[in-house]
Amino acid sequence: MPFVLFGLWFVIANAVGFNLMYKDKVSAENGGRRVKERSLFITAALLGAVSIYASMYALRHKLRKYYFKYGMIILVVENMLLILTFILLMAAFYH
Repeated sequence: MPFVLFGLWFVIANAVGFNLMYKDKVSAENGGRRVKERSLFITAALLGAVSIYASMYALRHKLRKYYFKYGMIILVVENMLLILTFILLMAAFYH
């Protein structure tokens, strides 16, 4: 059960991350209200970094900002470490 919930969280966080990047891209093109960069980084830190990093290149958005380019790589590694830690803890718990 914990694996299902964790997987569901991962999917939702990545869906939200991609959606935020898309919304920000459209707002940037149309002059609308932008998504705060802090919101993007918080979503990335909460396991949404993979989709935000992928959407940066898919949407060609935020690529000029060095702190996004390199910050998202750091957060993808952080996400992978969180996932690995969760798997190892669950393996130890259910062993």
